[in-house]
Amino acid sequence: MTTPTDTISLTDVQTEFGGDNPIGLDEYYAGGSYVPATTNGVPASGQISLDNLRGKTKTVYAVSVSISPSSGVYPYTSTISWTSNMPVGGYVNIQITYPNGSTSTLTNQAINGNASATWTSSTGTGTGSIIAYGYNSSSTLLATSSSVSFTVYTPATIDQLYFYPDPVYTGTSQRLYYQVSNTSVVSYTITGPDGTYTGSRYIGGTSPFSSQSFAISWSGTGSVTGQLLAYGSNGGSVTQTVYSNVIAAPSYTLTPNVSAVNEGSSFNITFTTNQSGSFSYTISGVSSADLNYASLTGTVSNGTVLYFNVAADQLTEGTETFTISLDNGQASAQVTIYDTSITPIIPSFTSFGVTRPNAYPTADATITWTTSNASYVNIQVINSNGSSTYQYGYSANGSYVYPGSSSNPLGLYQVNLTAYSSTGNTASDTRYFTVIQEPIIPSFTNASLSTSSTVSTNNVTANWATSNATSVDVQVTFPSGTVVTSNNQSANATGFVLFYGSSSNQIGQYTVVLTARSSTNNTTTTTLYFTYTAPATFSATFNSFYSTGATGTSSVAWSEANRNIVIEANDTFNLNASGYASYTTTATGYLYCFLSVGTEQFWDFGYFYLDGAVVQDTTSISGVYKNGSGGYSGGTSGSYTEVLNGFKVGPINAGTHTIQIRYTNDYADNRRGIVSGAWTWSAT
Repeated sequence: MTTPTDTISLTDVQTEFGGDNPIGLDEYYAGGSYVPATTNGVPASGQISLDNLRGKTKTVYAVSVSISPSSGVYPYTSTISWTSNMPVGGYVNIQITYPNGSTSTLTNQAINGNASATWTSSTGTGTGSIIAYGYNSSSTLLATSSSVSFTVYTPATIDQLYFYPDPVYTGTSQRLYYQVSNTSVVSYTITGPDGTYTGSRYIGGTSPFSSQSFAISWSGTGSVTGQLLAYGSNGGSVTQTVYSNVIAAPSYTLTPNVSAVNEGSSFNITFTTNQSGSFSYTISGVSSADLNYASLTGTVSNGTVLYFNVAADQLTEGTETFTISLDNGQASAQVTIYDTSITPIIPSFTSFGVTRPNAYPTADATITWTTSNASYVNIQVINSNGSSTYQYGYSANGSYVYPGSSSNPLGLYQVNLTAYSSTGNTASDTRYFTVIQEPIIPSFTNASLSTSSTVSTNNVTANWATSNATSVDVQVTFPSGTVVTSNNQSANATGFVLFYGSSSNQIGQYTVVLTARSSTNNTTTTTLYFTYTAPATFSATFNSFYSTGATGTSSVAWSEANRNIVIEANDTFNLNASGYASYTTTATGYLYCFLSVGTEQFWDFGYFYLDGAVVQDTTSISGVYKNGSGGYSGGTSGSYTEVLNGFKVGPINAGTHTIQIRYTNDYADNRRGIVSGAWTWSAT
């Protein structure tokens, strides 16, 4: 609403701006209690009239507040900002309500401004709020902002962090243990003698969480550092570092220089340790007399070597075990003492032989023996390359199989047997055997010829496949007895040409011998056969043409020299009409007939007769005859026209047949033309 711009009263002014009763004009100075200082045209002091208040609008006062950041992990600081349109002399109060429920107020602040606030553990965790209040100079509340909230979170904490064991021995597993709170993710870095190891683990909670994060067995010695970085569930992080050491584990070793001795011999024991000081020991299993009256107790330190001489006491005591042990139980060692100072027992071989099923590398060699006074037997086999194979502790009477193998070298092998008695005395003997090359026997997995019978004009080929063969020899025996060889052919062949087709090839049965040969020159033979037959033959004789027609013309002589004859009306020309040509064939085949004359297109005809009957062209089903296809030029000479051109008849069985080619002129077109006829025979 706005005050009137024409007639105006104090009531109009009070209605717009408010005020006390009775109404006084001096209440409405700009910047006073009711009229904002920014109201244009209204004096702040001095003379004032209703004219100054015409057309004026009261300002609506407002205040707003904001906070940034509005959340975080304590301790953190936020900036509180506010804006307002309070009148001159006005001010703003900021009221803060902390997450723990306590409050505080920033008073008499500028009408526009900002201030910092820090949230700590003492202000509590959770949600707090901020409200701004705007006042005029008379402390009259003109506006209140909306409440804005903020959140304070508890930071991540590392409650415990330690190594266990601490310190740790080399080769022993060590773990880094931790306990965290208000943590979503932990990451760790462990650095020690063997390098640096890193990793992370999702926690995802605010309650205390305990777990072992990593374990490693250190192989070296030195310091160890473990660092844990805990990321808060709502942000922030905390780091903590712990330290440890890897130290060498105590070691104690008693090492004999031999595992066993005979009586009358000596041995020593070496003591090593990484610890300082002396350590007591005790010897058991033997008497002091067995060691030439050496003491059975004593002390050792790092590097000490103890020497012992075993007495040859000529007593049958059996095998004894010398045992030395540290009294702290951390190390011990043993030496076997054989009771050798007794009456010697001399062993001997009563039999010794080597048998094999054959002399090839793959054949086993069975070695057998019997002995007298022996406790056990050792075996040595020396192959032809000088390499030895040893077998120990076989029974006094027994056998051993030296395995055959394709990899065994060829040559002479030596077998040495040594028999041992209970007193350690020995006896030896030797045998020999020879390894020779095992034959490789080839074989045919396939052998065939392209045909078993065919005419001599066709090719004949061979196929073969072998196993264990390096080459194949080919031998062919002709019907006449002639032998032809072709050696060192491939071990496998397809389409090997034995004969190329020729009319000159001998007729009759051929013998093919295939010999497969291996790398050891062993052979395997297979025999195949085929027969060449004579090719089919055909013979026929042309005699003469003659014409007989309605006009009764006499026969016209025809020869190769005079093929130009007059063709009368209704003439018929018969090839060898007087006796019909005969032919003989030794195989089924086909006849191809040809006839050329000067003719009239479409009206002169050619026929073929077989054994007196008209036959049909097997290449066409259009009829039993062929129409002429040419023209003629008039007069007494015509052009060549093919009436029969490759007229195919058949198949015709083997035997003797008569054939005839006939030409018929249907009308009196006296034309002198050239007549020519022929036939051929083919197997297809």
